[in-house]
Amino acid sequence: MNKTTNLPKTHRPFTDKYFLRTAEILRYDDVNPYVKMQVFVRKGPGEIRGLEEAVEILEKYSNLRKNGGHIFTLPEGSQYESGEVVMTIEGFLQDF
Repeated sequence: MNKTTNLPKTHRPFTDKYFLRTAEILRYDDVNPYVKMQVFVRKGPGEIRGLEEAVEILEKYSNLRKNGGHIFTLPEGSQYESGEVVMTIEGFLQDF
């Protein structure tokens, strides 16, 4: 991949405070379940674009792969329909 080469060192200034606070609470309470998240598109049909960059961002700023998590996507250029899952992310919640 490696298309998104100009990513900043940290995502924190660009991340909603809700997510940062949630991560802080999970760490404090030592809560870290293995979860599965599905990303879907509300409106379709259409053609997949940008998922490779999304995966690259997840890999840069998370510990998903390092700790055994997985990211699955439809291939770039694939066709999708309304409500179709285009990305699935599995791993320990604190690794996201």
